[in-house]
Amino acid sequence: MNSRNPKRRPPRPISDSQRSMLADMHRDVDVRRVPPQIDEIFQRAMAGDPVTQRETQRIIEALKENARPNDELLLHDKQLFWLEKLGGEDAATAAEGLTRDQFPRLVVAALKDTYGTDSFEEVLELPLPTVKKWAAHLVGGAGLVFGTSQRERQLTLIQAAVQPRDLQAPMKRLYNDLVQAAERAAS
Repeated sequence: MNSRNPKRRPPRPISDSQRSMLADMHRDVDVRRVPPQIDEIFQRAMAGDPVTQRETQRIIEALKENARPNDELLLHDKQLFWLEKLGGEDAATAAEGLTRDQFPRLVVAALKDTYGTDSFEEVLELPLPTVKKWAAHLVGGAGLVFGTSQRERQLTLIQAAVQPRDLQAPMKRLYNDLVQAAERAAS
């Protein structure tokens, strides 16, 4: 049997990380719109029964397809934790009733409140340790908005920075994306 060919790979239980990811995705879905056969596969997978890779992929696709829009979903725990870590418990408590489409605006506001400016150029004038902290907070907040696919690479860039200008190009792009997401949500 060829283990590299997914068509020939035997069914097996999903990993803990897959289980966690699927549970998070399922929480955001309008369950009534998920086809019954996909829901059955999902229930089997969550119960620990063996499923094929194709079945797992079908679950992911169906959950993405039937996800409710961000303006209907409340902020999730990781977003509230990020706000609490940066802005304190009061900031997280104030944000508890807000929806996910408002999170980019909250990230920009929390960065401004913490570091005293929302001007990217002014941030680069701060001391290097402060710029690194700001960039790490930016990467964390943006990761909760856009996904964390580039997070490790960005954190490596932050650690390797010798002067604030080393972070100018990657962080400016990320910050501008975040500001644009906040503006789109506001309109």
